[in-house]
This record gives sequence, structure tokens and C-alpha cells, in this order.
Amino acid sequence: MAVRPGDVMAPVPEPETYAMLLLGLGVVCAISRRRSRAHGSLAIQVI
Repeated sequence: MAVRPGDVMAPVPEPETYAMLLLGLGVVCAISRRRSRAHGSLAIQVI
């Protein structure tokens, strides 16, 4: 299969994109967990 100048290829995210997504999600979870513990509220834990 040859790629011609007019063809459109689907973009594939680089591994760094997934790493940044996971890092950001981890930071958000850590902040949320820290806030819920500081206020003494009950939080739903996902196992």
C-alpha cells in the first residue's frame, strides 16, 4: 500500500502523550485524595 500526496493518515499519539495523560490523572487523584482526608469526609474508594 503506497502513500500518495493527497492521502490522509490517521494521527497516532506518541507514547509521551499517554504518559502525560496518566501523570495528570495521577496528580488529580492525589489532590482529591489529600483533600478528602484533610476534611475528614467519606470518599468512595475504587479498588
